[in-house]
Amino acid sequence: MTINRFERTLAVLVVIAIALPQAVSAQIAAAPSRPAATSKHLAPGFSSLRVDDRVLLMPIDVELFSLGMGGLQEPRADWTATYYHKAAEDGIGFDRTKRGDRAVEQYFPPICDEFDDIKRCPEKYLLWFQRCGWDYRMKSGKILWDELCAKYQTGADQAVEMQQTWQSLAGKIDSRRHKEVADRLAIQVADAAKWRDQILEYFGRFSKRPVVRAS
Repeated sequence: MTINRFERTLAVLVVIAIALPQAVSAQIAAAPSRPAATSKHLAPGFSSLRVDDRVLLMPIDVELFSLGMGGLQEPRADWTATYYHKAAEDGIGFDRTKRGDRAVEQYFPPICDEFDDIKRCPEKYLLWFQRCGWDYRMKSGKILWDELCAKYQTGADQAVEMQQTWQSLAGKIDSRRHKEVADRLAIQVADAAKWRDQILEYFGRFSKRPVVRAS
């Protein structure tokens, strides 16, 4: 049976993981006892480490930070929501055009030229490539802020439509299955409305405009 490079590496790591703690413990046990000494390498809350203190070796741990708009401090600026939407009182969007960070140049013409032109850039990509004022006029005739409100309202409305469609199937699907799905759709409708309200309230802090409610 052939052992590939990955298996050999894994075997070595297992041996190290088993042998290293034993070796360290043996060295600590054999070391002569002496008074406690201070060190700049101690963890917060510890003023000294005695020679006969035991050292516990733990596996390497990877901590992932939650991304969101809750105001949590992130370890890197480009992991935050504000890095990508760039929302401020004057507008929203990341300028990736040739006048901005030039990321649009990763694309070949004519796509590059299309994304670089605010008038030709598809609206679904608009705020990824362009920075626009809140009063920028969209193809629908609405200003950007009103269009943003309408989009989130549409999402909440679509959740309600799915719920109503499912309710119309009552009696055509076994009751247990129908209820289980109906219960989940009720959660979806509530969450969609909550997300609409919270995200628009969030962006409203930047736009300084009232949320436009559906008539």
